[in-house]
Amino acid sequence: MKMIKPGKYTWPVLFGLSIFLMLDASLAIIVGERYRYWGLENMPVWYRNFILNIYESPRPVLWLLMLTEFMVGSGLFLMVRKLIKREK
Repeated sequence: MKMIKPGKYTWPVLFGLSIFLMLDASLAIIVGERYRYWGLENMPVWYRNFILNIYESPRPVLWLLMLTEFMVGSGLFLMVRKLIKREK
C-alpha cells in the first residue's frame, strides 16, 4: 500500500492544533475553574449548557478529560515532529 504524502500545510496546521490543545489543558489544570468558566457567557446557549453539564461531572472525570486533552496534544506534537523530519 502506498503512503499518502502529506500536503504542504499539514504539519503547520497539526502543529498549531497540538500547541493549542496542550496550552488549553495546561491552563485548565493550573488556573482551574476561573479559566474553565471564562468567556462562557459569550457562547451560544446550547454550547454553554453542554459545557456546564461537563463541568458538573465529578472531579476525577474532569481531571481525566484535562489529562486526555493534554495527551492528545502531546501525541499530535510528536507526530508533527516525525512529519517535519521526514520532509527534510
